[in-house]
Amino acid sequence: MTARITLSAYAKLNLALYVVGLRKDGYHEIVSIVQGIDLADEVSVAKRVDKNITVETTRPDVPAGEKNIAYKAAAVMQSLFDIPYGFDISIEKTIPPESGLGGGSSDAAAVIMAINQLSSLGLGYAKMAEIGAGIGSDVPFFFSTGSALVSGRGEKVKDIKLPFGYTVIIVKPDIGISTKWAYENIKNSLTRPDLGINFAGLGRESFFRFLREGAKNSFEPVVFSRYPELRRIKERLEEVGVVHAGLAGSGSAVFAICCDSSQAYSIMKRFKEYYKDVFLCNPLAFRF
Repeated sequence: MTARITLSAYAKLNLALYVVGLRKDGYHEIVSIVQGIDLADEVSVAKRVDKNITVETTRPDVPAGEKNIAYKAAAVMQSLFDIPYGFDISIEKTIPPESGLGGGSSDAAAVIMAINQLSSLGLGYAKMAEIGAGIGSDVPFFFSTGSALVSGRGEKVKDIKLPFGYTVIIVKPDIGISTKWAYENIKNSLTRPDLGINFAGLGRESFFRFLREGAKNSFEPVVFSRYPELRRIKERLEEVGVVHAGLAGSGSAVFAICCDSSQAYSIMKRFKEYYKDVFLCNPLAFRF
């Protein structure tokens, strides 16, 4: 019987993110095009002989124990399926916290998947996504194929096909932005976008044109006003000729899409002179 499972918990990139209003339940309504990328944490889940749950992380700025969303994921699974034992969860962090890259949500999704396997629950991706939606708004995406149109508060996830063949640069300065703060301060200045795009028929150049001309992020005005350094990072990326640059989620990471990997490497080296957390990534399919 398997007693421990280790999974990669991949980051996500909101290629476009529109906050289009406040719902009656207090959540914001969003529409977003989201892509998984190969920047990942490593999440290890092991059975315990008692019913306790522990969470350890490798970064001091990421909470351990009950304050970590991975703990909540394990506790929900334990309660829902009356699992008679607990879990030790170890998270080797690579995705920076408070960056807008979904690291915590991805870790929670990995815990759900690991417990599903460890406890032989036989849950499908749709059921795990449903459980994830009760844990965090970003969690359901991580049960998609890796490219999705996300709406509602994040719980509505529609798999789409997006072109790959590009490289992503991520620059994360020494700034942390709480998602709660970002939503509390956002102005719903962007109307619901027209995304009647045939994603399956998008070629690489058409996709790049959409990113240049149509991809926006509703958080940029409020976040850039409070943290002008992030605006400057985006502008510097645009100046060196990337396809598209923008805020990652609600921040504080800034990303850029490059059509050429050698160009991306050169830009990464330049930014590494000023920032510790600079990553070169590729788009990724979670499953096919």
